[in-house]
Amino acid sequence: MKHWKSPKYRKPSSSRFSHDAVYLLDRPNTIVHFSRVKYLITLILSAFTLVSCSIPNPDLSNVKSIAVANGVGNRLNRVKIGTTVFNNSYEKTEVPGLEAAMNESAVRNLKTRFSNVKSISVATHESSNLFGSSGMLDIERFKKDAVAAAAHQGLDAVWVIYPLSTPAPRGENIYGIEQRCDAFMGMSRESIICVVQGELLDARTGKTISRSIYALGSGLSTTAPWEKKFSSYPAAIQKEIRNNVIQASKKHMATSLNGAGVTTSKVE
Repeated sequence: MKHWKSPKYRKPSSSRFSHDAVYLLDRPNTIVHFSRVKYLITLILSAFTLVSCSIPNPDLSNVKSIAVANGVGNRLNRVKIGTTVFNNSYEKTEVPGLEAAMNESAVRNLKTRFSNVKSISVATHESSNLFGSSGMLDIERFKKDAVAAAAHQGLDAVWVIYPLSTPAPRGENIYGIEQRCDAFMGMSRESIICVVQGELLDARTGKTISRSIYALGSGLSTTAPWEKKFSSYPAAIQKEIRNNVIQASKKHMATSLNGAGVTTSKVE
């Protein structure tokens, strides 16, 4: 696999990281790691790049208490990329308990290092003013609201979780948490993919202390044939997909916190 060559990145002469490639962003103290994880989208093994962007060795000396604010919510995007545009389908649905599971995972992992950790509520349902006509979260407004809510409770920092968009193999960009079906010559497999950023913000200044971006392919969501509507699956398959989505998001959360240098927890 060829390394991504963007004019915004420059390759260092040496690296202390054991990843496939490391590139330095054109801003200080920020490193992007590129390593490979394999997952099945079709019956052919495809390579999916796990992208981690983090600030190494963050200064946490002034952080004693942390809030967790989730901008992902319970939203699950379901995308099928067929052999032609006529075979494509898209559905936005809800996974009850997804937001709560992500928050619980973040709080549990943060408590391995900090004694005072709270989950706070920031209005991120799509009827709120944090969403535009595109249906995507206004990330900057969300972060400002989260910082204000954490400061109001007298906390030192806030770990914000929000969806990102990234280019996808053979189709539309992946946004947030998806159940994605990539069909090839009539054969397909469904995968769960998380493209979510975690960022630790100072509740006093709003400045970034650390962050971590992971695009995580988490294997098959179900072996059942693809249905355009989630409601068309039998109840047992719906439960299977929901459980797999929740488990993928919890794994993502532990990996993201570790990648940001905030925790060193065992990945679930």
